[in-house]
Amino acid sequence: MKRKILIASAFAAFFMVGTSCNSSSKDQQKNNPSEQASLSGTEKSVSVGAEVPTVSIEAGKKLFNTKGCMACHQLDTRLIGPSLKEIAKAYNGDKKGLTNYLKGNAESKVDPAQKALMEPQLAITKAMEAKDLEALVDYILSAK
Repeated sequence: MKRKILIASAFAAFFMVGTSCNSSSKDQQKNNPSEQASLSGTEKSVSVGAEVPTVSIEAGKKLFNTKGCMACHQLDTRLIGPSLKEIAKAYNGDKKGLTNYLKGNAESKVDPAQKALMEPQLAITKAMEAKDLEALVDYILSAK
């Protein structure tokens, strides 16, 4: 019963956070010329020892914010799930390992006890196109 309530709460938070963050993210992009320049793909960002185009990280950030991930995960703060920094540290640049987890083909390296809470979200990541899932993984692993 508690699990069902927790899952329902997570979904409610997802919908509330997702709708409010889309507009603020767009406003931030309008007001930040350096961020717009990075979307051109001319700049590169380093992610755990590998060069990843900034455009991929920005696309992953947008997916993270619009697909409900931020309802449970924040950059520095553990909410329902671990923070992005915790995830990036646990996977330590293991792009293939994180991708396999998000495809439902591997166990979590971070908090396997919360598997049931992540199941609804895994349905979303499993259905993502390969390029979108790659961008999401690039964004998560870029957290420092």
